[in-house]
Amino acid sequence: MGTYRVLSPVKYAGRRWEVGEAVSLTDDDAEALLESGVVEATAEAAAAGQAASSTGSQEGGVPEASREERLRAAIIELKPEDKDPEQWTKSGKPEVRALESMSGLEDVTAAERDAAWSAYRGEQGEGE
Repeated sequence: MGTYRVLSPVKYAGRRWEVGEAVSLTDDDAEALLESGVVEATAEAAAAGQAASSTGSQEGGVPEASREERLRAAIIELKPEDKDPEQWTKSGKPEVRALESMSGLEDVTAAERDAAWSAYRGEQGEGE
């Protein structure tokens, strides 16, 4: 377990985490979120997260993750192995609305979803 600072809004462990907050993650969960740019490891994350939460600002000018990075992180949170029919299409892709909800993004297109899904699958060695 380690403490990480949230760089881009993410839903994890049944809670939505906002930019600047500190979150405790297992090594496995952290690895995926670190790779997607949603969190950063820092020893001072807890203090920085509390300060950012209390002021409501994004301290330190932390850049926000790209839309695709946020969508790939949302795919991880949707747990592809579960295939919940409310979150996955019959063709096996994540539902756009589920990705919007998990990533905090609006107006996600099917093309954006497809690009993020393809990137995720490539990272998993699944190919098309």
